Amino acid sequence: MPHKRKEGSVGGHGNAWHKANPELTKRIRERWLNRHPHYARNARRRRLETIPGRADKEWLDNKIRELRKCYALSKDSFDKMLEEQNGCCLLCKKPFSFERRQGNPHWPCVDHDHKTGKIRALIHNICNRAIGAFGDNPEMCKLGALYLESFK
Repeated sequence: MPHKRKEGSVGGHGNAWHKANPELTKRIRERWLNRHPHYARNARRRRLETIPGRADKEWLDNKIRELRKCYALSKDSFDKMLEEQNGCCLLCKKPFSFERRQGNPHWPCVDHDHKTGKIRALIHNICNRAIGAFGDNPEMCKLGALYLESFK
């Protein structure tokens, strides 16, 4: 008959053992998380979500790090661009949404020329994908607009 784990126990030890051996518990946990990195990422995310406002700050820090890494754009430069555009997308003229969720279509996205790497402006994520679907080709965008106009 297989061994039954005690109610509320972790790793074969009861909660009392973990409370009595905090350093050893920490080492065991770190070793396990090092061996299972995909669980480590999720555990860190869950732990951060328990601290009010911490997950939002972490998420925003990641976005800022992404801007610096991908576009060599500092937070100050990003904020300046945002201010110059009055917090609105240059393509559709609607305001940006800073709601923290995966794939937010109205999050400001850095639009850039794929050939030169030059930054053009901040536009909505969804507007950027629409331009990308036309291969950054102005003629295709015009044809798309004409097509839509023909059905009005």
